[in-house]
Amino acid sequence: MPFLPLYFKLLGVTDVGDIAMWSGLCLGVTPALTAMLAPFWGRLADRYVIEAAVAVANGAAVPDAVTAAFQRLPDVMNRADARAGQVDAAVLELAEAVVLGGCVGETFDGTVTDIDQRGARIQIADPAVITRIPVNGLAIGETVKLHLDEADPSRRLARFSLV
Repeated sequence: MPFLPLYFKLLGVTDVGDIAMWSGLCLGVTPALTAMLAPFWGRLADRYVIEAAVAVANGAAVPDAVTAAFQRLPDVMNRADARAGQVDAAVLELAEAVVLGGCVGETFDGTVTDIDQRGARIQIADPAVITRIPVNGLAIGETVKLHLDEADPSRRLARFSLV
């Protein structure tokens, strides 16, 4: 993702070393999870895929235990993907909280980009941050002013309120 350093610059990170660190951290999450899960996927392939392939190649039925494992596989993969998404989101939340740490008390312009049962999702342009405000009555595309109430990197939290 060649734009990632530009994104961190937009967030207000000015030190080249810090930009490199945050970019590397964000880009490194997926490969790190892949490396950690590789033994699991390899074991799964060794245990079930090969056994199924041998059965099919010999004209035999795939064993029930293998079929049952294949039926569980989508759920296992979905859980792994969800966990990877949570890690990606946590890294981004941490970066935003660090960048906004010195801005508590400031006001920002934002645009409502989505509304659901949790409230309104708002994109702030400068710095480039996405936040969610638990309010009703806003419309997608509406421009709002937000007050930064809290920015705590230890909790990966940047909390805004409507002005």
